[in-house]
Amino acid sequence: MNTPPTPSIDMGMVPSSSSEGNTAMVDIQEWAAKVKTKLQDTTRLLSSMEEVIRKMDEKVIQDTHTGLISTMGEISKLTDLLGDIELKGKQFSKMTWADMPAIGVKKEVKKVKVDVLRAKLLVERANEDSYRGTANTIAEETRCDMEEWHDSLNYHTEAGARIIINICLQGTLKLARRVSFHHGGPGKPFICPELLISNGADEPEVLADESLDQLTALSGSTDFAIAYSSRWGDLNSATKKLFETSFKDLTGLRADRTSLGVNEDVQRALMTLIEAKRCRSKDKELVDALPQVIAQTIVAGRRSKPHGQTPRSIPFVLANGFEWVFGMLKHSPSSNGEGDWICFTSEAHIIPTEGLKTEAPPESIEATRGAIRVLLDMLLHWICLERDVIMGALDESKRQGGGNNN
Repeated sequence: MNTPPTPSIDMGMVPSSSSEGNTAMVDIQEWAAKVKTKLQDTTRLLSSMEEVIRKMDEKVIQDTHTGLISTMGEISKLTDLLGDIELKGKQFSKMTWADMPAIGVKKEVKKVKVDVLRAKLLVERANEDSYRGTANTIAEETRCDMEEWHDSLNYHTEAGARIIINICLQGTLKLARRVSFHHGGPGKPFICPELLISNGADEPEVLADESLDQLTALSGSTDFAIAYSSRWGDLNSATKKLFETSFKDLTGLRADRTSLGVNEDVQRALMTLIEAKRCRSKDKELVDALPQVIAQTIVAGRRSKPHGQTPRSIPFVLANGFEWVFGMLKHSPSSNGEGDWICFTSEAHIIPTEGLKTEAPPESIEATRGAIRVLLDMLLHWICLERDVIMGALDESKRQGGGNNN
């Protein structure tokens, strides 16, 4: 007996184009209409299969018909639901705190002090002479590189801020290639600039609030995504090649969760998002962009997770070159069982610019170098430590005496 083929339905969920930058805006009403049409097509297709089912033996008829009726019932419910809920399409950059409950995030931010958090992250490494010597050397090299650019940049643009961020990332990656976070030796970092998280060439990532009254389809990119393999020294040459190809060629995260392939070592790579913002903005503060990067990490965590596993916890960094905020989301189940994300962040870490000026006094140079050293320590461990270790450090720092909540 021939078994009827499983129907394959193309949902056609492709957002429309947008004139704002290179990021497509989701036409959510059009998307919902297409979904409903496809669901109706599926119902008709399933109904047409009843004739085939009648020709099967009795046991297959009973099992298949029961599943068919159940599937058609669920499709009918989903079709009705799509007609009642509010559907909203948003770019990451347009997210505000008012949008956070719609994607399952509490509005409260738990802040911790940078010096307390840094101590929790470094632990014994803070007193290792070899680490301190290497970190201090790279901190001075980074300060000198920043000094070269300081008087030449327009900091009212995001591009200007990115140049300073690039210099700091370069110093951090130098340090990452010399420091081991695994017994096999130093790991390997990869930078994926302008990583497309969810956009017009792909299906939008749709998030629902707990009551299912509102769906939000998110689209956009992140300025930097950094992937890190702590076990690089243990990988064979073929796996290293696959790892390099996977991340050097990675331009976007697909909705089907296959962007990182099926290799377990590649899937285990640690990911960190870094979002750049211009400084010296009169009407905005750096932390005003927290909703944007929070939404980015949620979608990136969903799209980069291996099949059958929970979404990744992805730390993030928000920076304008001289002000840096480190953050991460913690999933805390709510009383109704649906669960909420809680945002933990550091207080802003500031790099003083006095030590970047020509003929700056020694004390100013030392203050700037020291602040850069702290930044390199934070960035290194934010990128390279296992995510449960970072979350544990945030929790402990908050209990020990964190900053004020927002």
